[in-house]
Amino acid sequence: MLILLFFSNCLNYLDRQLFLSLLPAMKSLYQLSDPVIGLLSSSFTLAYLVAAPLAGLWGMRLSMEKFLGSGILLFSVGMLVSSMAEHQWMLFGGRALTGFGEAVLSTMGPVYLYNLASSSKGAKLGWFYLAIPLGSALGFVLAGILISKMTVQHILLIPVLPGTLFALIFILRKEGLAAIPSPDPFSLRDLLAWRRFLASFSKSDKDMVLISFEIQTLVTFVLGGMAAWMTFYFIRVKMFPVSTIESLTGGMLLLGGIVGMLGGGKLLDREIRNHPDSPFHWPTLLGLCSALSGVLIVLAGNSLVVCCFGLLLGISGIFLVFVPLNWILLSRNTSLSPAVLIGMSLLVSHLLGDLLSPSLIGEMSQYWGLSVAVEITLVIPLVLAIILYTGYARRFRSV
Repeated sequence: MLILLFFSNCLNYLDRQLFLSLLPAMKSLYQLSDPVIGLLSSSFTLAYLVAAPLAGLWGMRLSMEKFLGSGILLFSVGMLVSSMAEHQWMLFGGRALTGFGEAVLSTMGPVYLYNLASSSKGAKLGWFYLAIPLGSALGFVLAGILISKMTVQHILLIPVLPGTLFALIFILRKEGLAAIPSPDPFSLRDLLAWRRFLASFSKSDKDMVLISFEIQTLVTFVLGGMAAWMTFYFIRVKMFPVSTIESLTGGMLLLGGIVGMLGGGKLLDREIRNHPDSPFHWPTLLGLCSALSGVLIVLAGNSLVVCCFGLLLGISGIFLVFVPLNWILLSRNTSLSPAVLIGMSLLVSHLLGDLLSPSLIGEMSQYWGLSVAVEITLVIPLVLAIILYTGYARRFRSV
């Protein structure tokens, strides 16, 4: 099932990047204005953020396979609706359905994998999250290759059939994990009441959950800013050629994702074997320090080779921290199900992370220039993440 879950998650991120890469062609096809394009992109994100905690609430009370399959089927139907769109409202509806479905997979996929795996859980989580850079890169490449050979509608249909097949395999599977309800099921009102949410944890577990939420939010903030503005930064500030930097940026994203995700999973498994009682593992700090070092190299570098090395180091470090940080949530023995924690983590990290950073960099660049805006928004969050993580780790070890 790991292979099926991996390819389902690849489709998850392929869907996202494929649609975004086709937006320039859709602009003329559907007569979309710039504000409508912005709203179209936001409609997916908003649906995803709303659905993630809800998926966590309901997912552990239902059959995991059927719930996962329903999510995969839903985002496949969303892409089908988008491909058949004749009006703008159908595009919005398709993106909303895709956002709801992908939130189910992103929330329940790690939980399903964690409960299914008997050993090497870190490595298996690494493979699941490897789909983020791999699926995104594949969506970007497919859009670039096929846009001159196929219509936008036909390109959007590409993920629909495999997504539907994967969904049916999960839904029709007879043997698998049953529902795993939490000892004290929460309601949506409980989650929205932040104090009630935090009061469900012991002191040590609350620290673990908070550090995972905080670090993931800061790292997601940096990743969102890099994804939206790093190409512009290389072109406008470093004066690198457009054609060269676009292909190199995509390559560094893919290679850095592979190194970070798989390396993070392997290192986490080794740390769990050596220090099973400690929730703080050095791969997280290694990833944060690597990310900061890579960003500083990019900002200080003047040659293309140096900046590409820095970008690779930075992206590898950012992706490396995701596996151990999500493992913290999955391994907590609390009254809340891990699915609720993952869902809330997705909500918080995206709402305060990559939903804000691109627009913040854009606004800051109007006043201080793109160079200063990128320096502030990439360096400060990573420094703060390192300080927070080391502070929590020292406090834990002193107890």
